[in-house]
Amino acid sequence: MLQTGTFQKMIIAGLDGGGSQITCRIAKLTGEVLGEARSGGASLTHWAPEQVAENLAQALQAARHRAPGPQSQLAAICAGFAGAGDERRRRQYEGMLRQLAPEARIMVVTDAELALAGALDGEPGIVVISGTGSIALGRNARNQIARAGGNGPEQGDEGSGYWIGRQAVRRVIEAARDANSSDPFPASILAHWSMRDALELVNWLQENHRNGVRVAYAGLVPLVAQAAQAGHAEARAILVDAGQELARLVQNVAQAINMPAPRVAGWGGVLQHVAAVAVALQNALASVLPRARWTQPDGPPVAGALGLAQKLLSQTER
Repeated sequence: MLQTGTFQKMIIAGLDGGGSQITCRIAKLTGEVLGEARSGGASLTHWAPEQVAENLAQALQAARHRAPGPQSQLAAICAGFAGAGDERRRRQYEGMLRQLAPEARIMVVTDAELALAGALDGEPGIVVISGTGSIALGRNARNQIARAGGNGPEQGDEGSGYWIGRQAVRRVIEAARDANSSDPFPASILAHWSMRDALELVNWLQENHRNGVRVAYAGLVPLVAQAAQAGHAEARAILVDAGQELARLVQNVAQAINMPAPRVAGWGGVLQHVAAVAVALQNALASVLPRARWTQPDGPPVAGALGLAQKLLSQTER
């Protein structure tokens, strides 16, 4: 049992370990945020382990320095990473955090688990994420958990930025087969990548299919959105299809854990910045899961990390 004085001196940390950026928040045990900081990314695919460890240290130290008053004991850390579903990677991240805070209780989860906790403030429901990749994750009142998607580009990523970019590239290839085509949309894709024609694009994709092309595809999303806003029918169809694919992920999760009327929230760059996809998702949900309630997220993933850190500490002090 914690003494009152000890309780007041303790703090917790939540980290959202994004591929290109880490966000860290420091808070009192009550959840009151004391400081926040950001640093470089946490992807062990794109960064050396030593660099990831340094980025984590920078984010944690900067957030602690921004907390007002005397430095307190770090009691618990919860951190989420895209690669944490792999046990080896999870242990690797846990070891890095253990080096930074040997006295703290540590929890490492996936980025989707953070998003679920943050978007729904720990309550039952489903979060659907569409960024570079896509996934839906849900938890019901009986604490049963189910997921759909999140299998990477080789097995899916339906409705993600990567998926949208791939559909756009297919349109470029199809247009190249039509000698009479004057469609400006494929031309804008080629210009974005400084390619002369579809053949050069195909050759480049084949040569670099494992070297960051997933991110490159996702980088086409703004061009697709701009074309859709300008009235391009096929660009708009791509975005509508993306929303429908995301709705199917939500439907699969709801069926798996018997949630006929879930609260659903969206997260990720595509759903936050491409309104056509979010609207298509909501329209599709009204058809496939009519009792679902679409709501705005309660908070970001890093807020979910703090909530999970609080829960971790309360469980271990019982």
